[in-house]
Amino acid sequence: MKTITLFILLLFSLETYSQNKNKASFNLGFASMNFYDKLYLPDNSDQTPISQTGGAFFDFNFIEQIEICNRWYIDAGGGISQKGWTEEGIPMSDCGNTENDRHYKYQKSFAFINMQLGLSYDLFKYKKLTLNLGQLITPEFGIGNPEDYRELVFSTRTNLSLQYNLPKNIGLQLTPFFETALSRYNKKTSNPKSSDWMPYGYGVTAGVLW
Repeated sequence: MKTITLFILLLFSLETYSQNKNKASFNLGFASMNFYDKLYLPDNSDQTPISQTGGAFFDFNFIEQIEICNRWYIDAGGGISQKGWTEEGIPMSDCGNTENDRHYKYQKSFAFINMQLGLSYDLFKYKKLTLNLGQLITPEFGIGNPEDYRELVFSTRTNLSLQYNLPKNIGLQLTPFFETALSRYNKKTSNPKSSDWMPYGYGVTAGVLW
């Protein structure tokens, strides 16, 4: 909580320093998330996964872009997002009992509050259109996730934002992005056959810019 409070204070300080040479946006969208190695087998599970595949999850963020020199910005913000996977398997109690095997299939999802900090650059500007490329480092804090998972993890995100400026300093923004973990999201597992959960994904958000 102290870390988040300090980050908010830093954001407001940057805004004051920028003397209105900034852009800000609210963005909402989705991401198709997957992870690199499979299968991930949590220690405290009563299920035996057979397959784990990607899934679609929501993504919301607020970004402030502080101009530091011509076309260059410091990006700072935060948001809330989900990550996870779609899993098929058999309850552990039924393994080996072929007559009573009950297959399951459902989506596992985990929620995170995140902070985002990085740099971006306006690749080009043409009349009302701007194309902005940004690279962010993202600390993520798990919300009510099981004890098998870390409370603090790190990822990085690459944004490519198409910004369309409307009258009265309002604009629309469409942002495809790629995101990947920089550290494993699970604590160390005791199962030697288990991989680590290190998610990555592609997504897109749409937002209002001012």
